[in-house]
Amino acid sequence: MLSNPLIATVFIFALIALGEVISIVSRARIPMLLTAMIGYLVLVWTGIFPKDIMDKSTFAALGAVLIGPAITHMGTMIPFSLLKSQYKAVFIALGGVIVSGILILAVVTLVFDYPTAVAGVGPISGGIVALLITNEKLSEIGLSSLVVIPALVVAFQGVLGMPLAGNFMRRYAIKIQEGMDEGTFIPMMPENDEAAATTTRRHPIMESTTIKLFTVFVGAAIGVALGELTSIHYSLWCLAIGVIGAKTGLLEPKSLEKANAFTLTMIGIIFVVIGTMADVTQVKCFTIFQVSF
Repeated sequence: MLSNPLIATVFIFALIALGEVISIVSRARIPMLLTAMIGYLVLVWTGIFPKDIMDKSTFAALGAVLIGPAITHMGTMIPFSLLKSQYKAVFIALGGVIVSGILILAVVTLVFDYPTAVAGVGPISGGIVALLITNEKLSEIGLSSLVVIPALVVAFQGVLGMPLAGNFMRRYAIKIQEGMDEGTFIPMMPENDEAAATTTRRHPIMESTTIKLFTVFVGAAIGVALGELTSIHYSLWCLAIGVIGAKTGLLEPKSLEKANAFTLTMIGIIFVVIGTMADVTQVKCFTIFQVSF
């Protein structure tokens, strides 16, 4: 029964849906991806799912195609006017990424080794997309045994990060509330909001969701082609094309959302992420946890 592509897809999708339900009920304290990944591994290890269920689903193949468009979409979401007005927050975020990367490379290299440290750095700063790029490179250089590390980093960083972020946001909200009560709070409003700037009248053809989706795919295809022609990874090209496209008006901000394709794109990419765990065995996981703790 699980050899049917649709049925196999539904079973894997059920894990993602279960993870989403648990995430909502736990108020994001338990990330959706963590539940889906652990559920997938347990079901494969126990023999309930065949090891090749992801291949039989074929949905991960679609997700692999959608990575480029997703990154291009991310590029269209970068609001430079807001970044300029919130430059302090930008520098704080960049500082956090740089410091965390240095600490991981320094400490983890001493405890494990340098490849292990590098495998965990990318997802810290880039999330799911960085995870896919890291796993791609690990497999390319023959270190596929380390793919479990970035996957676990992505899965567990929310468990620790969400409570911390929630605490800081709660304190900031209290500070804003006090300012509003005292009448001293002034909301930050960028003078030249890029989202508003792109609301100019567009040709009816460009309002078609099909055309919107097509333009994102064209941008992603150009980025992938440039990645093959140069030494720069295609993800950076796709991101740059998204930024330039949104700035020049060739692409709309939040392109995939306006083309009603964002949710399906993210589900496809999550299938790819879960699929990277296909070769992870109990021995690999237990070894990593044993050495870690």
